[in-house]
Amino acid sequence: MNILFPYMARWRSANWGRFHQLLTSLCKKGHQVVVLESPPLECSDENGFFEVEISLPPGMIVREVSIPDFLSARWIPMKKLLWKGLLSLASARMIQDLIDRYEIEVLMLYNLPQYPMLRNVKCTTVFDMADDLVSMLRHETGPVLWPLVEPLARRMESKLINSCHLTTAASSSLVEMTQGRASLLPNGVSFDDLPTGRSDGLELEFPRPIIGFFGAFEYFVDYDLVFETAARMSDASFVLAGGGRELTRTRSKLRKTGLENVYLPGYQDYHTGLKYVSSFDICLIPFKQGPVAHSASPLKLFQYAALKKPIISTPILEVERLGRRFVSFASTPHGLAKAIEYLLNSPDEVRERTAWGYRLVKESHDWDTLADRFVDLISAKRGNNRTKEPPPLHFRRQPPRSSGSRSQ
Repeated sequence: MNILFPYMARWRSANWGRFHQLLTSLCKKGHQVVVLESPPLECSDENGFFEVEISLPPGMIVREVSIPDFLSARWIPMKKLLWKGLLSLASARMIQDLIDRYEIEVLMLYNLPQYPMLRNVKCTTVFDMADDLVSMLRHETGPVLWPLVEPLARRMESKLINSCHLTTAASSSLVEMTQGRASLLPNGVSFDDLPTGRSDGLELEFPRPIIGFFGAFEYFVDYDLVFETAARMSDASFVLAGGGRELTRTRSKLRKTGLENVYLPGYQDYHTGLKYVSSFDICLIPFKQGPVAHSASPLKLFQYAALKKPIISTPILEVERLGRRFVSFASTPHGLAKAIEYLLNSPDEVRERTAWGYRLVKESHDWDTLADRFVDLISAKRGNNRTKEPPPLHFRRQPPRSSGSRSQ
């Protein structure tokens, strides 16, 4: 199967996400993937475009979107949103040529501004929903512009779901939000990427126990919760590895707290990040309560579980559904500190929980298995082109939940 994936960032980004892992797994299975990536951008914490050396798997081709030199994201107000719109229009002009040149059978889209790419496309189309895109766009536009942007955002989302032959979603919450029109394609982990034994890990020079987080620094991560918990537990080290738009702001906050037991090592490539995880004693998923978090299926849940680490998460829907047997939950500094202390002093229970989490991920969330499911879902839809667009969807979005304290 030949797949075209227009990506609205640089493929060799330090933040290695769902699409990198799914498409890499597909290449390993003999499929060809053509990635259409953004032109180079100035690297900064704000846009998250930090590139690393990544070897492409056999069968993957990365092409760059052609944009006139005089069009630069640097001068555009609200540059992230408008840059995405410009990038989508430029990509749409290249789509048909790439489909013909590489004999593309499947066009895979994932973001709202990509809906113009559906025009006159003569191949199977897939819309993959990794997050609640409308809620994320609401955050990025802000309260002043959102009333103007919202009708267009909902129209784009509805058009993508209604017009594509297949819609896949990373969480059951997103499937429910589309009234069941999306098929569940959960997140997972590639066991081939995991560190093997102590010799393949990192010797972190922080006092133990080490309470860790690895992932993108985004607005929906509750760094204040971690900082306030660290202030209560001066004998523990809190290591937050990764980078993103909130890294600079988080470092500034940390300096103001004066905490000496919190460490921010910055951007890590995916494999180094997993080595950090393998060295943690307890792993955190500290997401803020809200629609973005409750629709998410955090990749780190599967990475932590595959490495047999005890996990503490704030109570978000998909983690509660998947992790009720092996994840502890807490939403306040007091609850989080209590949960950490409990796990540190309960080795037998920790072994039982981590074994349960490992089995779940191994059986149902290996990217090798999920790539096969993706191909099966596409195969079931191919040849069933819709002749007319169904009525618009009326989405059922999860309301924000209260943030009452919960710990095991």
